[in-house]
Amino acid sequence: MKRTLTALFGLALLVGFSLPAAAQDTHTLTHDDFSLTYAATLATTVRVVNAPGDAPDVVYPGGPVPPHTRIDFLSDAQATDPSALPLATVYLFDTVDFAAYPQFTAQADALRTLLATRPDLAQFMTINADMNQNPELPYLPTANAAQALRAQPIYVGSGSLSGIRYLAIYSQDASPFTSDRVQYTFQGVSADGTRYIAVTIPISAAVLPTDIPADFDYNAFNANMTTYFAETTAALNESAPSDFAPSLDALDALITSFQFGATGAAGGAANTMTETPMPQPTETVASAGALAGTWTLTGLGDPAALRVPLAETTPTLIFEPNGVTGNSGCNRFFGGFAFTDDTITFAALGSTRLACDPTIMELEAEFLTALAGATNFSVSGDTLTITYSAETREGGTTTGALVFMRG
Repeated sequence: MKRTLTALFGLALLVGFSLPAAAQDTHTLTHDDFSLTYAATLATTVRVVNAPGDAPDVVYPGGPVPPHTRIDFLSDAQATDPSALPLATVYLFDTVDFAAYPQFTAQADALRTLLATRPDLAQFMTINADMNQNPELPYLPTANAAQALRAQPIYVGSGSLSGIRYLAIYSQDASPFTSDRVQYTFQGVSADGTRYIAVTIPISAAVLPTDIPADFDYNAFNANMTTYFAETTAALNESAPSDFAPSLDALDALITSFQFGATGAAGGAANTMTETPMPQPTETVASAGALAGTWTLTGLGDPAALRVPLAETTPTLIFEPNGVTGNSGCNRFFGGFAFTDDTITFAALGSTRLACDPTIMELEAEFLTALAGATNFSVSGDTLTITYSAETREGGTTTGALVFMRG
């Protein structure tokens, strides 16, 4: 039987918000007992995915994910590319399914405690002596990284659900934050406690730089990291909704439209609606199967004469239900993947922008180029082989292989 898997790397409200005037052209989506309304400018296509979830004992960075419904917001181009990263994602979980998933239970319990006690959320933006903001705010699905920074956290409440909205930056290394690292998230529970809803939306923050300069002084950065975290948090807190793309007003309007117990378009927010678009056909997403977990690069290049990676680097490739992450030698990378039978592709690969020794940077470029040109794969025991076809600097094409060992 042919098996197809698509993984999208999904890598942060105020009561009474109304849709901004520019967003009055809206659509309503109803799925089972849940409905939402979104601005036409946010996405052109909505894809609904019924995900069966992972076995509770599967070992994933971030942990296995229970059964859920995922609603992806896509552009026209993304709708034809199953590996493309969504513009926004809404996750719907039945809390009864959390019992077999301790990490999800812990996050849901933490959120319920926050909503019951309503402490001042400013404490979650305090920089501690270890240069982290602890404790973390609840976040599902769990991420394979540290919640390094939070900003603009606020409580949300309505007749259907309650929760918190905030901006977050996740990080696996100590490096400056760029504008594309910010995530908008909402974490909430339905009024009857039976549903957990999570929203993750990558956004761009105008107050942060788009790139890290090649001559960036990392020694000075590390020596003043506490000040850097505090200043970055303050800058994000002081930013206006329009200083982000998409704007926070448009995203807040999406959240305030959420309704449980919906039976049709009438269950959405009371705003002018256009015709409700038909969702894409519901699909079922399989787990990552034999690819799941962490793989360490042991050879690359010509299959007949594989080269061993530099001793000072350990490139890795980590397959998760929501995409791939890893270390490419100097930088952290992330993206989406899709496979059918023995074919595999990686899409929307992005990475941090640290500078290392030129020999390491050359290896990193070759590694990422190979992933981008991946065509086939095979798993034999603890060995993963990915073949690729990539363009050379001279404009030609080269074929090769990446060989990994599990762990």
